[in-house]
Amino acid sequence: MKKILAFSLVLILGGGLGYMIYHIVRVKKQTDIANQNKQHLPDFSFFDLNDVKKGNEVVKSGAPVVIIYFNNDCEYCQREGQQLNANMHMLNGTQILMVSFNTVNDIKQYAKANQLDQYKQVTFLRDKELKFTHWFGNCSIPSVFVYNAQHQLVKEFYGEVKIEAIKALI
Repeated sequence: MKKILAFSLVLILGGGLGYMIYHIVRVKKQTDIANQNKQHLPDFSFFDLNDVKKGNEVVKSGAPVVIIYFNNDCEYCQREGQQLNANMHMLNGTQILMVSFNTVNDIKQYAKANQLDQYKQVTFLRDKELKFTHWFGNCSIPSVFVYNAQHQLVKEFYGEVKIEAIKALI
């Protein structure tokens, strides 16, 4: 009986360890693919605030693009929005994509509270299928991805970032 119990325990632990290794390798592979793909603006698809699926067609060619992944409830994201509004003049000619997994109402509240809904260069998109990490890899909130006019990744930031740091890259 003790042999069967010991064998079962070894089998369970071995299976669990095998699954963990498989999961780690799979996540690493997905991360490597996302890291490679985001070097040039990925062919993403999110939803606009009218629940219409939008992809790269929202991106203007020949202009730098800044993608900000945010959450309405995040205090850093709130400060990021305020800073963006106060310094939008520094980003003339730059398209800004604000992407969130929040509800449409939460995104609209964020846009209005930070007065970002007044700028034509700012596009709000909803990640309702939670695929942001598929295209841009695992990231924290807020995350900022800066692409040059050729839509090549220049730099990515995790956490709050000053507008001056973004401006210096475009």
